[in-house]
Amino acid sequence: KSIKPYFKIFLLPICSLPILAYLGFRTNEFLKGTPYLEYLENNIEAVGLDDSFAFDLKKEDLEDKKIILVGEINGFEAPIKIDVELFSFLRSVYGVTDYLAELDHSQAFYLNRYNDTGDENLLDKVLAYWVVSAGRNNLDYREKYIQLRALHLQFPFRYIGTNNLSDAELLAQHLQELTSDEIFQFNPEKSDSLNVLALKTNVEQQAKNDLSDQLKWELSFLLRNMNAFLEGQYREEVLTENFLAMYDYHQLETKKVYGFYGLGHVIQAPLSVGFESMISRVVKAKPELKNQVLRINFLFQYSHVVFFF
Repeated sequence: KSIKPYFKIFLLPICSLPILAYLGFRTNEFLKGTPYLEYLENNIEAVGLDDSFAFDLKKEDLEDKKIILVGEINGFEAPIKIDVELFSFLRSVYGVTDYLAELDHSQAFYLNRYNDTGDENLLDKVLAYWVVSAGRNNLDYREKYIQLRALHLQFPFRYIGTNNLSDAELLAQHLQELTSDEIFQFNPEKSDSLNVLALKTNVEQQAKNDLSDQLKWELSFLLRNMNAFLEGQYREEVLTENFLAMYDYHQLETKKVYGFYGLGHVIQAPLSVGFESMISRVVKAKPELKNQVLRINFLFQYSHVVFFF
């Protein structure tokens, strides 16, 4: 007798077990997530790829919150598009004039100059060593800043950089402009660490001079970031310290501000691995901001890029 029919009868339930288990898992997850699905179904604004959001769904939150942060998935087009649309909306409707960016202080300084002059060589220089490596030599990111400059010409705003030191050459140029002292130079034959060490030594000498309050603050801020660079300070700590320093120096507590960062820097709750985001650290340092922050984060959902408030 052939054993093939019996083998088929035996094999069928064995092969079915993983399928049944998977279907059971999906059903369980669906039932557990029903409240969230119902919420999403009743709180969704969808537009075509070539259309713009009206942001009607969250206008009340956008109006009430003082800090509005977007967490992007680096290197994808959808967050870039939303960045321009949302900031344009906030600038024109609510008068938001401060854009907190994942740029170091010197990069933000020259990006603001690009906004004023339109010199695209400056834009390329800023993006050359941007910490968001996916944004270097990236036409979509470059186009984003060109579009934001068009907004600036109609509704002026400024970038405020809160990232850790990323570009030693641009730092040297920035210091030379701030102090009108050509002692600040970048040597391409030396490492970034040696260049930053030399710049740090000269800044410490400059700080002993009779300086304006603004220049004192600028130099102290840059010096703190040079020390963080040389000491290898944990990046989330540097981002937090820079955010708090800029928030206080520019008296942003009296204003509504916008920021665009990588997703990991604006998520609300600490992760199971112990990671605590920049904005969670900021709120811990300034408890009065606890209910004043609106986070808008991008995630993948069934091969779609979605964002949620």
